[in-house]
Amino acid sequence: MSALADAETQRAIEQLLYREARLLDERRHMEWLELWHEDARISAPVRENLEVAPGKPPLTRDEELEMLSPAQFFEDDKLILLGRVVRQMTGKAWSENPLTRSCRVISNVEVEAAEREGEFNVYSNSVHYRSRRDGDQSVYPAARRDIVVSENGSFLIRQRLHLYLTDVLPGSFVTFL
Repeated sequence: MSALADAETQRAIEQLLYREARLLDERRHMEWLELWHEDARISAPVRENLEVAPGKPPLTRDEELEMLSPAQFFEDDKLILLGRVVRQMTGKAWSENPLTRSCRVISNVEVEAAEREGEFNVYSNSVHYRSRRDGDQSVYPAARRDIVVSENGSFLIRQRLHLYLTDVLPGSFVTFL
């Protein structure tokens, strides 16, 4: 286990994650994109329901991650994120008509200093509530693992791994923005 970050760094990175959630909820996508490092990567692997062998201890999450299949709900870099944002801004994104109302809740934020100077491993949980039409409501709970870097006096998200709690995403999960 790495050393926990100091209180000032912890607070600054928490504020980054809260701001990110608010910008997405407010559909301020270009501002949201500025919170991501130029080498950003974001992914959400498909998870399997793993059986525990009789008489064996359950797998840790790290052990489970080592067994993930290569299938992904999404796996994007910053260029693909930019494409998603630009498409949203055209007003022609059918997946956003009618507009999605959303609320993201971020919790259990833990920040550890990484091996590289100015890099932090960030663990958090998120719940994304979304509603589009009468009865078209979905909830997406996930554990998240981020790598956040300090660059030019601010923090940027370089990598995010979404670990959704289900092996099938409910609802019409067309966009994660």
